[in-house]
Amino acid sequence: MQRDDVFREGYVNAVQSYIEKGYCRQIPTDEVSTNTTWYLTHHAVVNPRNPGKVRTVFDCASKWQGVSLNDVLLHSPDFASSLVGVLTRFRMHPVAVVADVQEMFHQVRVQQSDCDVLRFLCWPDGEFTKDPVDYQVVAHLLGFTCSPSIAVVFSSGSDLCERVLCVHWNVDRNAFGTSVEENGNVTRTVLSTICSSYNSFEFPPVTITANVFMYELCRRVASWDEPVPKDEKPEWKTWVNEFERLHDVRVPRCVKPSQNSQPVDVSSITSVMPLHERM
Repeated sequence: MQRDDVFREGYVNAVQSYIEKGYCRQIPTDEVSTNTTWYLTHHAVVNPRNPGKVRTVFDCASKWQGVSLNDVLLHSPDFASSLVGVLTRFRMHPVAVVADVQEMFHQVRVQQSDCDVLRFLCWPDGEFTKDPVDYQVVAHLLGFTCSPSIAVVFSSGSDLCERVLCVHWNVDRNAFGTSVEENGNVTRTVLSTICSSYNSFEFPPVTITANVFMYELCRRVASWDEPVPKDEKPEWKTWVNEFERLHDVRVPRCVKPSQNSQPVDVSSITSVMPLHERM
């Protein structure tokens, strides 16, 4: 950050935004705590699709003397609804409504007695010539082991919103579609491309073909950064081109028959690949 004034300013503003929203607070110098203390490391993350926005990430998995904060937190049970179940219910009625809880985890406060294990150091105004100041996070963070279950318990409907975004829903047409983003020709980017085409319900013959290709590719390459073998590239390009032809195909979101329609059956096709062979 010392070499990039724009990046430093963005990060300082991100931390200041946390303070203004009440997600963290500066600890007064005369405040004495008898609780166990822990200092979190933090760094900045920039999304390539939104380079002007800097996000603060607190590393709850960072270890000191072999122990991290997450190591001593209780692991939360899985309260999340199944993806297929949520999307099936999402298709049951003519009108669908989705919503998003902005900064969902941060909306849940941490007990004051636990906040001393959520300390971090930050330089005021990004001035590294000054002494760092103690701050304290008072809201749940994305990286907590226990945050997902706590957020699900205290939120309303947020899980539905997140799961709906896993498929391509054209709101104007009230229909599902699909798209693919080809990201390169190494094993890692092939997997990324296949994941970008993910759709829980439609076009299983096409997606199963991609899964089979990925399985065979993993048997041949030695690392995620190894290029796709030359003899495999034509098959890969063919799949990408065929998938792009599905861009204009639309499947109605609502499967519930109208009053004068005949009942319909809904089936889901899935594929299972052996996972005993890993790179």
